[in-house]
Amino acid sequence: MRIQEEIQNQLAIFNALCQKHQVKYLYAFGSATTNKFDSI
Repeated sequence: MRIQEEIQNQLAIFNALCQKHQVKYLYAFGSATTNKFDSI
């Protein structure tokens, strides 16, 4: 699964986490933006 899909599936959790920690910007780069990302 691509990290973009995972973020989309968990968007409410990501939003709550960012708000809790006052995160203004969150970037994905490198292999996280491709099908080569290995989360295991």
